[in-house]
Amino acid sequence: MNIPENVRKHLEKTVSEAFPDERVTDIRVEDVTVDVDAGEIRITLIVSTTVDPTKFAEGYFGLTGKIRRSLAENDAKWGRFFPVITPSIGQEVHA
Repeated sequence: MNIPENVRKHLEKTVSEAFPDERVTDIRVEDVTVDVDAGEIRITLIVSTTVDPTKFAEGYFGLTGKIRRSLAENDAKWGRFFPVITPSIGQEVHA
């Protein structure tokens, strides 16, 4: 099952809104895989941050619930799936 582009953009927006600007300089959804049998949506995020991973994790807390609610609001069909979110985090270096 493919995720429609409008749902994918909605996911990116929801994820971006979860993090204050000073913590995340770039965040994007790299991959979305739907497993109908397991009832899961696997979301891989690429995140660039200027803070240590502990600070980043403060915004990550509760993200699964936010994504699940936003999917239900966007389209009831997608609200049935449980989001599994995997961040790939890179820290920027500033001189």
